[in-house]
Amino acid sequence: MERSLFLQHLASEYGRRHIAVTENSTFRELGMGPYDVMDFMLRVEEEYGIVIDDARLLSMNSIADVLDTIAECTQMHNKEE
Repeated sequence: MERSLFLQHLASEYGRRHIAVTENSTFRELGMGPYDVMDFMLRVEEEYGIVIDDARLLSMNSIADVLDTIAECTQMHNKEE
């Protein structure tokens, strides 16, 4: 499944279900509280086999931020192999 579709589907499991999830959606707009965001990010890490450092986690506010982070982390992981 394409990353953005996966994240949109996953984000729809949290917060306000009647709001369309797009790449520009912020966690706040989606009604996701801090614990929801952390759970969401843990599921993202599991899905993509990545580890996101705490500082980066705390700086993310939107689905676009998550997509950028996944791309960076997978690119770094591929270089290490």
